[in-house]
Amino acid sequence: MKKSIGATIIILVVIFLATAISGSILLGVALNNADFKLAKLFPDSAVEIDEAHTRNLTGINTIELKNIAAKITITSAGAKESTVTATLKGTYFHTTGKKITFDMKAEGSKLTFAQSSGSGFNLGYNFEDTSLVLIVPTDYTGELKLTNCAAKIDAFTSSESPKLSGFASTNGAGKLDAVGYFKNIEIVNSAGKINIREKGEVGTISIKNSAGKVTLTLPKNTKGSIEISNNAGKVESDFPLRSGEYGNYWGDLNGGGDAKISIQNSAGKIDIIAS
Repeated sequence: MKKSIGATIIILVVIFLATAISGSILLGVALNNADFKLAKLFPDSAVEIDEAHTRNLTGINTIELKNIAAKITITSAGAKESTVTATLKGTYFHTTGKKITFDMKAEGSKLTFAQSSGSGFNLGYNFEDTSLVLIVPTDYTGELKLTNCAAKIDAFTSSESPKLSGFASTNGAGKLDAVGYFKNIEIVNSAGKINIREKGEVGTISIKNSAGKVTLTLPKNTKGSIEISNNAGKVESDFPLRSGEYGNYWGDLNGGGDAKISIQNSAGKIDIIAS
């Protein structure tokens, strides 16, 4: 009898959890469906935002974008010498009355542009037509960081890249396209396609992606070592690689050198291209 009651309780708990998870998934799908508009439920919830910040980069060696939930474009087109400009523009919808703010803060040698929805609990933010454009001058030689930015990111795909000392991106999920002189690259992404082309000197490159195709293009004369781990997906490389068990690959590029490259992907094809 006790075993029967215990089994019944377990079954009920499993059913409850399954129902809750299914409901959460359906809600998430609805909120992300292009045809779903919060404005239909909350007609007064549409808010326009158009905020821009400009600053001279004297003494700044790190530019950071933080907590951005919008399409991000990073470019040097239209840049003024030694001056950075960031603009957050578009329409978003909310159900709480707490408006989005876009702030600039300088701390020592670090300059941060951050999006905030204020303190407290927020429900129902939906960014349907919002974009951030960061204009970085070609004479900037510091580091560029993106922290907690769940969005599609295009970095210097249609303009000349400055010769940076580093490029780092930590995203919840999203597609990343980056072309330029980054030298040191650190990418952590939970899910999404990653396409990076390094045009100059290669220092340390670390890419971690949970799911999605990863493409890394390097100068064909790059000298260094590479390690790849891909649990479920094909690996193709223009550089000779050795392979082992469990999706592990490694090798020395052009006889080895200072460059160190590491790629970890749980699921998705990995391409290493020499250009």
